[in-house]
Amino acid sequence: SLLSEGVLVCLPSGYEHSGEKRYPTLYIHDGKDAIVRGRYDRLLDRLATQGTAPPVVAVFVAAPSDPTTRLSAFSHVPDPAFPEVKARGAEYADLLFSTVLPQVERRYRTNGTRAMLGIDLAGPWSFHVVWNDTEKRFTRAASQSGRFGWGSAMGSMLETSPYMTLLKRDASPPIAKLAVDWSDGDQYQTQVHDALKAAWNK
Repeated sequence: SLLSEGVLVCLPSGYEHSGEKRYPTLYIHDGKDAIVRGRYDRLLDRLATQGTAPPVVAVFVAAPSDPTTRLSAFSHVPDPAFPEVKARGAEYADLLFSTVLPQVERRYRTNGTRAMLGIDLAGPWSFHVVWNDTEKRFTRAASQSGRFGWGSAMGSMLETSPYMTLLKRDASPPIAKLAVDWSDGDQYQTQVHDALKAAWNK
């Protein structure tokens, strides 16, 4: 199953003593790596304490541990460089909307404001989901080191990739905020950032 690795929900500090207060939600893919390697749970708590970001109900959705299955979960289109990867991104999104999101909102005090963060291939996957969701359930999207060149005839041809083509389409006003992060030492990610900036400025 694409959700076999589980889902971990981290509640903001003071949640249990906050009465009827409701919180925005942040869904994070690949959630296990975000906690184990990125320590996002601690980061979110620190940002809330500093007042830099609001306290959130953070939903860490773990990706499949098998590398090929993981890429399949986060790809909406095939990539010529990875013929073994079958695109199951739409199926994964369906599981998010039909299973994870309803359970989170039944169990926890959420306020209907939702954001999604994707790491690596989950970055463009998240943007694709937010862009194409006809119900506009997410108003914020973020990507960390996203592989926006996935699916192009050549991985470096960002302008021709399906994800870049998608993001050239105006999806506002429902989307309130976007964020793209990458490593300063990663030249490819710098090219991704520049290409996204050019697309959104048109």
